Amino acid sequence: MRKLIIVTLLLCLFCPLSAQDVIVKKDGATILSKVLEVNETDIKYKKFSNPNGPTYTIKKSDILSINYENGEMDTFADSQPSTKSTAEGNTFTNNPSLAADNLKIVQGYNNSEATYVEGKKKKDSQLTILFGLKEGSIIETPELKASFVMKHWYGRVTMFGNKVKNERLLDLGEDPGMPFYNDQYKIVVTLKNKTNTPIYIDLANSFVLHNNEAKPYYIADASQADNGSSNDSYSQRVISIPPMSSVSLKPQDIGQGKTWVTTRNAAAEYDVVKNYLPYFAEKGFAKDNEHSVELFTDLKRGEKIDVPDLEGMNPLSTHITYSMDDNLTTSQSMHMDFYVRQVLGGTTWNFSNSPLMFFTDKIITKLLKT
Repeated sequence: MRKLIIVTLLLCLFCPLSAQDVIVKKDGATILSKVLEVNETDIKYKKFSNPNGPTYTIKKSDILSINYENGEMDTFADSQPSTKSTAEGNTFTNNPSLAADNLKIVQGYNNSEATYVEGKKKKDSQLTILFGLKEGSIIETPELKASFVMKHWYGRVTMFGNKVKNERLLDLGEDPGMPFYNDQYKIVVTLKNKTNTPIYIDLANSFVLHNNEAKPYYIADASQADNGSSNDSYSQRVISIPPMSSVSLKPQDIGQGKTWVTTRNAAAEYDVVKNYLPYFAEKGFAKDNEHSVELFTDLKRGEKIDVPDLEGMNPLSTHITYSMDDNLTTSQSMHMDFYVRQVLGGTTWNFSNSPLMFFTDKIITKLLKT
């Protein structure tokens, strides 16, 4: 009898093990199974005790190893949760140092200083506003890198009406050569594909957020765009970036300009700066009057005033959603949040190290009546 029990135990221990796979979880638990599939994110298996039963799925990130029936073993000690597209071979790279890498980029950008260039003007009625990047901004991922510049749109107005002609999109500091014009600031985001496969940008979920108003790059119904215009939006939802190539997205309006109704009737917008007026007024840098806002009147040309990253202040953000397959089955996102970092006296500055600036008058006229 004793001999029979021993033989039975030996059969239970060795015979089943020779035909089963043992999944070892990171919490120490084991699963006796028959492994059917191991893919980039999951492991599919059937219970060894019920080979004709349902197929189960477990995340690879929860698994330490698989001990196969033939004696081989796969280990997944360093596996992390990942996203995988349905296109074969198109996977997102997991980079555990992503947050630290982006923090260095943010700090490097915010440590850059604009250089004042002596100009011929003895007086300058304008100020330069410099954006900074908020901590936590994702400007680069293992697959994609973003950069940005500010453009200045000018449209000349006629003497007796608000018709616009001679529309031009200029670099910052470029002379428009127009005495009376409507002007608008626009941000241009450039995306660089760092991989050897195409990357697909989901324009419906990529947008510029300006004072909590989202402006997507793709609008399904063009009539939803301002004035029915879609000059700054796309007619298709998805665009691709070829391997190791760059694409500049269409310029997106972020406000802050002057709108002339006639040459004697103008309204100056200052919507990027106006949210900071309580702080500026508290520090004695601004006065908000009935028809105008007086900003930094004592700030001399070439002087700088640092502005802290005020809690809850988010005047400008850009959000990009992308995928490794054109069906957008699985997506990844990156975002860049900005704040007003410095106010600089005058407009004669070198923009090469700080590409995101705009200009504003020292005295902003809310309404100039005839």
